[in-house]
Amino acid sequence: MVGMPGNATTVNDSDFWGYRDYRANVLAKIAPTRWLDAFVGYDLQNYNGNDAVLVITQKSESVNAIFAQLRTPAWLENPKLAVGLRYDVPSFGPSAAVWSGSGRFDFGEALFVRGMVGTAFRLPTAEELFANDPKDELGNPDLRPETSFNVNASLGGRLGFLGLPALGWEAIGFYRNVTDLIEASGFDMAKSQSVFENVDGTVHVRGVTGLVEGPITPAWSSSASYTFSSAVQTGNTQIDKVPVHQAKGWVDWHPLTLPVGAAVYVNYVGDTYQTFGTDDREKVTGHFLLSLSARVFLDGERRHKINVGLSNVLGSVYATSYGKGVRDADGSDYTY
Repeated sequence: MVGMPGNATTVNDSDFWGYRDYRANVLAKIAPTRWLDAFVGYDLQNYNGNDAVLVITQKSESVNAIFAQLRTPAWLENPKLAVGLRYDVPSFGPSAAVWSGSGRFDFGEALFVRGMVGTAFRLPTAEELFANDPKDELGNPDLRPETSFNVNASLGGRLGFLGLPALGWEAIGFYRNVTDLIEASGFDMAKSQSVFENVDGTVHVRGVTGLVEGPITPAWSSSASYTFSSAVQTGNTQIDKVPVHQAKGWVDWHPLTLPVGAAVYVNYVGDTYQTFGTDDREKVTGHFLLSLSARVFLDGERRHKINVGLSNVLGSVYATSYGKGVRDADGSDYTY
């Protein structure tokens, strides 16, 4: 019985969780002229699953899609251009069409520009469609796909100095507007369950990423990047689970004359937030991770090796997400 010291209650022992997912894809290439390649295809995906812990009604969902792309041929090195279109018809919810155009132009080996403009979508998951957990969430089969309009533009190249090998660099700006964002923000008073719904309004995502990577010496290479991402829906409030600041980097040692190697990895994820209702917004504190790895090659051709890794060297304690529980004593809630 719950609340009686010395007694244990077992729940969901050996209960089922699983899914079956299969797909088929057919693609054809057409070259109408020497200067153009065309691709057309058909895609089918079928998914069904069941979860007895987070109760999800056993359903089967299928998505049929047709797609096409026009692009410059592989032999043409500069410029690289492509346009594409995809139309998806899911068995639950409305259909969605997306398109994109992209290009890259190289100014020799030292500088390039590239960009992309188009739309994207995310279909609802099985949990968002079919969940029916009396103590948690209620799915919504009428959910619309999340859709977005996206623009990415970048400038990059290679830069060498002091006689060192040239490092690759890239500065990327991104612009994205997301509509029909899916969140468990509704509430069914009769069933006392959170309900997945399409949130009104538009999420405005604006940000930049900076990247530098490449060899430092013949035996050392490295990479470092930083991303700033503002993703707000109303006012200046960042949406759930999207950090404003992220950074990561690594340094790898790979001597040419020794059968060993090693690497150091660092990763920083800034503060995020998680909302549990109109007046309940929890801060998930950011964290920093340091990890190490080493390797030994067992043969001269370096085809066989042993890797050893140590993650989270500094023992950082952090949360990836929060949940809500209810106290037995008085029925009040708490965050875990």
